[in-house]
Amino acid sequence: MGERKGVNKYYPPDYRPEKGSLNKYHGTHALRERARKLDQGILIIRFEMPYNIWCDGCGNHIGMGVRYNAEKRKVGMYYSTPIYQFRMKCHLCDSHFEMKTDPQNLDYVVVCGARRQERRWDPTQNSQVVPEDKDTTQKLVTDAMFRLEHGEADKRKGKEAAPSLARLEDMQNRWKDDYTSNKILRQIFRDKKKEKQEKEKNNKLLLIKSSLSIPLLDENPEDVKMAKLLKLTPLQSYEERQREKRIEIDSKPILPQLVKNLNQNQKDLKREELVRIKNCKNSTETRISLVASEYNDSGDTNSYEIKDIFFDIRSEYLMDTQALARVSTTQRKRRRKIERKNEFSIYHKEVCDLIEKCAQSWKPECLPGKPNLEEILLNNIFARTASKIIDDNCRLSQLCSRNMMKEEPLIHTITRNGHVEPNLKFVNKLITHDEDYACVIKWDSKDFLIPANSSFLLSNDLNILTKTNRRYDVIIIDPPWTNKSLKRKKCYNTSSEVNFLSLPIKDLASKNCLIGVWTTNNSYLINYVKSVMFPHWGVEYETDWHWLKVTRYGEFVVPLNNHTKKPYENLILGRMTGSMENITSNLIFVSVPSCFHSHKPLIRDLLKNFINKEVKGLEIFSRSLCSGWTSFGDECEHK
Repeated sequence: MGERKGVNKYYPPDYRPEKGSLNKYHGTHALRERARKLDQGILIIRFEMPYNIWCDGCGNHIGMGVRYNAEKRKVGMYYSTPIYQFRMKCHLCDSHFEMKTDPQNLDYVVVCGARRQERRWDPTQNSQVVPEDKDTTQKLVTDAMFRLEHGEADKRKGKEAAPSLARLEDMQNRWKDDYTSNKILRQIFRDKKKEKQEKEKNNKLLLIKSSLSIPLLDENPEDVKMAKLLKLTPLQSYEERQREKRIEIDSKPILPQLVKNLNQNQKDLKREELVRIKNCKNSTETRISLVASEYNDSGDTNSYEIKDIFFDIRSEYLMDTQALARVSTTQRKRRRKIERKNEFSIYHKEVCDLIEKCAQSWKPECLPGKPNLEEILLNNIFARTASKIIDDNCRLSQLCSRNMMKEEPLIHTITRNGHVEPNLKFVNKLITHDEDYACVIKWDSKDFLIPANSSFLLSNDLNILTKTNRRYDVIIIDPPWTNKSLKRKKCYNTSSEVNFLSLPIKDLASKNCLIGVWTTNNSYLINYVKSVMFPHWGVEYETDWHWLKVTRYGEFVVPLNNHTKKPYENLILGRMTGSMENITSNLIFVSVPSCFHSHKPLIRDLLKNFINKEVKGLEIFSRSLCSGWTSFGDECEHK
């Protein structure tokens, strides 16, 4: 170690000479931070001001000898001598100024952002001794012709200056009073100062109004004349563009119905209804996001399918500015961030290894291509716009009264034709639909689609479900964890993780019940579910499943190495004590996510591969209904 310190270099234990220099081994440049823009031909140097200047941004004086960190780049050649240009930031304001070398005159020239402080005055103006021009004196003595020309020139200048001298003498004789002369001069200066202050005040108000921080130039009459001839108007206003986008989305039916075995009159009525839906901008009759079949009164079947625009995710989750930068031709080189090593980073690395191993098998076969520049620039605009059609007025819980009489039954079954009692209260009551087909119920002049063999409980109290004495084979929980982004977006109400311990899981789970809890990529919540919630409910931890979210082209919606967001969510699985069945460990299932916030994929069919029987499932804090399952929460039925 002493020999290494002697040469001021440290060689790592695993260093080998064939790897090259130490800088190449560490992946750094010899100039370190000074070479961060070397790929653009720019080198960071220390530049010393060669003379005094005035900054155009703040108007302050910068003296000779002040040093700056300057960006040096080559801009030309003077014969064989290169010309360099230096760009610096003023230390008194946010303005930049540039200077370059002038090999021809052996000087530096200010290019922009500042002006040079000139000190090249005439010595005669400062009452200094002017050195005698010996060449002129020698010629006057030795050259007769030069002496004659010089004398004639002096006489001509004297004649030309005589009227001016006479006028100046007359003015001096007229204003010999020093007080009067100073008074007139002070008045002139005072008027100019008031005019300047008024102009600065108006400019300051204009800058505040326009939120600008640039210096304003004097008004040019030619520019004023040209501005009067121009009229700047946008081709299309923001409201018109938004209206066209809304009409484009509403013009396509969200729930296309395939009608079979209908007579001509019924088809005409259905066509008139579709036309009415297309013409209605804010129609809420087609906002159903389920796949189902409905029997009408005549025994025929109406089929429903999900609108593709809800899953039209073609590129990564980006902001509009990031999408614009992605398609631009010039991209700045990003600095590498230091890898943060904590408990979650180890968990994340294990998941990433599983995802990369899984992607090697399905990506080459399933990828249809890559998104083009237009799709990246649109930034999933159609899916984002479609996600805004469901608001608070589309929730069944917002249309129902939360008051319930104690003598009313806890369970209500929907009839075959979807008839609902006018005074029926949906809140705090288990609503069931036991038929093998979907049913559209009408409530408050609005339609809601109920899947086959499904039930739901609109309530905040899960103990109501325990009174029905029902037991479930699978319970999936999607808790509304406390999250800062949700607090800003106000998507739904959140709750502390301590409140979820009071859920009556033991009273609702069967003997071999499978318990699944969705969690975010938060190490505290993952450990809390495994070490606190599961033991409190009497659940034994089994394994973790991971839902990988991809675009339609098979790309991750968020890069795997993103420090704030991850392209996957975790489903922690466990079983009630006494179970002997096993579940596949570390399963990764891939799908395109919905454009609606916090909507999870339906894992009903996925669980059939591991459970050899028809299960009774319960989804707690559900966002939508599922065929064959019971849904609990205050958002489990959207219109």
